[in-house]
Amino acid sequence: IDTAHVTRTQNDSTLAFVTLAGGEARYAFYDDTSAGRRWTGVDTVPQADCLHIASVTLIADPSASAYADLAERVSPDMVVSLDPNCRPTLIRDREPYAARIKRIAAVSHIVRFSEEDFIYLYPDKAEAEVASDLLAGVTELILISRGPDGATAFWSGGRIDIDARPVNLADSIGAGDTFHAGVLAALSRDGRLTHRGLAGLDRETVTAALAFAGTAAALNCERLGCNPPDLDEVNAALRG
Repeated sequence: IDTAHVTRTQNDSTLAFVTLAGGEARYAFYDDTSAGRRWTGVDTVPQADCLHIASVTLIADPSASAYADLAERVSPDMVVSLDPNCRPTLIRDREPYAARIKRIAAVSHIVRFSEEDFIYLYPDKAEAEVASDLLAGVTELILISRGPDGATAFWSGGRIDIDARPVNLADSIGAGDTFHAGVLAALSRDGRLTHRGLAGLDRETVTAALAFAGTAAALNCERLGCNPPDLDEVNAALRG
């Protein structure tokens, strides 16, 4: 990991507490004045294939608006990936938060919602309706992860549903993040993590990305904490 472009401040890191109930994680965050929440943006954007934006940094200003501005700024030049990873217990005013997430989604080429995220952000809309609206813009791939019930992908070619891989559950911490990282890794491996590559997605490529990501997430769930597998482990599991 190259830290050359890390922004350094005197603020503390976010403190998170995790409790488990039947392998399912519940989180509490101490985050109001953290370095992540106080981030105000950068003047120069590093060269990269993809900008990934996610989670608690999108809840409150100044970081939330800074990330929204950054996404709009780089969207024409690189792939933007969004995972809202909503934390309702931290959100004091749902409406401006939801509006901000939708603003970022509108300039994102890959968007993933957990089922819980989707219901929180779009309580009165069907998944297919939201997917259709996003695909009418710059978005090329919408993912909905469903935990033990698998995952769904929408893209210009239609819809794909996959089953979850059976696991010996240790806990679910990091499963969604691992799934999303797995999709990005699979698309990058196939040379698709570009504007042109995403615009040309086909069923085979989307199916392979979902299988790779689902396998990575399943392996993570068989370990304590967020402990994603490496490439060799995922490939071995796919072959097995």
